[in-house]
Amino acid sequence: MGGGPFEQAELRAARIREGLRRIREAIPRLSQLDPELGRRLQARVGPLDDLEKRLSGHDGDTPDSVRKAIADGEALVGEALAFVTAAAASWLGLGGQTISLAQAWLDRLSRDAGLPLVGLVVPASTEYTGMHDQVVRLLMPDDGVWGLPVAVHEYGHFAASVLARRESEGGIPQDAKPVEKLLYETAVAEERPKPYWHGHELFADAFAAAVAGPAYTRYCVEYRFDPARAYDENDTHPCFIRRMNVQLQVLEALGRRPQEWGGYLAAEVADIRRSWEAMIATREPGTVPANPALDSVRERLVDIVLNDPRIRQIHYGGHTTANELGKKLPQSCPASVTPAVIINAAWITRMSLAADPGDDRAAAALEDLATRTELLLRKACTSG
Repeated sequence: MGGGPFEQAELRAARIREGLRRIREAIPRLSQLDPELGRRLQARVGPLDDLEKRLSGHDGDTPDSVRKAIADGEALVGEALAFVTAAAASWLGLGGQTISLAQAWLDRLSRDAGLPLVGLVVPASTEYTGMHDQVVRLLMPDDGVWGLPVAVHEYGHFAASVLARRESEGGIPQDAKPVEKLLYETAVAEERPKPYWHGHELFADAFAAAVAGPAYTRYCVEYRFDPARAYDENDTHPCFIRRMNVQLQVLEALGRRPQEWGGYLAAEVADIRRSWEAMIATREPGTVPANPALDSVRERLVDIVLNDPRIRQIHYGGHTTANELGKKLPQSCPASVTPAVIINAAWITRMSLAADPGDDRAAAALEDLATRTELLLRKACTSG
């Protein structure tokens, strides 16, 4: 790269090249510990020759091109370390069954929607999906199968980062990422990053509601959204009121579709809305923080979730079937039943158990329900 401002970059590039060498050496040993993780890492890494060539530098390289190569290399090394973390967590039993089940469900969503596979699902101290490293991190310890739809929310962040469509700008065709483009342009216009991050959360919530169905929103009401903090927001997450509203908007739109002829989905969504509003009513009245930039893009984000042809391929459907299965969750389901229908059926059964609380039999029934749900989900995630 040669002298001056490139000297620091040369040191960083050399360090990354060493990291890539170690990744190559680690893959066979990782494969011995967990063949599936080894296979996935090999697929993510692919041929490293091009990246190593970019990191070696040539005459004519610009500072921007060098920085881009370094950023790509650092992301790849970070992703490889996440694979090692996942292997260790699996070996130590820290991830539980939820992590592997989430991985299987997200892989099926990718196959059904024609999207790339996520790199990996790993247990972590917080929920987060890397836009660059494509690693989904789920909270550990978890809430078992009941919290599984959160993985679909995190997958929504991933989908936003890879969902591309062909556009023409100035007569020149290009691949554009509609969610990323919309949120980036909104944040730039506002000259602050908050609209980007808040918009990403609203998109992921809308996506999870559309794909996992009311099971995700029900989990948010029962476990995830504290009504005492319903009006709070931070730099990266909008308030729960906004997040719940976008979920209910998507679910109500799905409930109006002709195929939901029985009205079961609309009734379920209405029940969730009543539950949430009753919880909010018991708290001190608050005010939704003003965020006109976010409000201006919300409808466009919902439109993408409801109308993008790839997302439509994985929309939740079959709440009539979920209601039938939810009367008493069976030991087996037809091969055509999706993971989303199963988790919604399980929630329907769970809510009926919650309506009759009290003795030890209810706790035992809930544990048995979770076990049966996990078995049914595992079969459904690997079929289709």
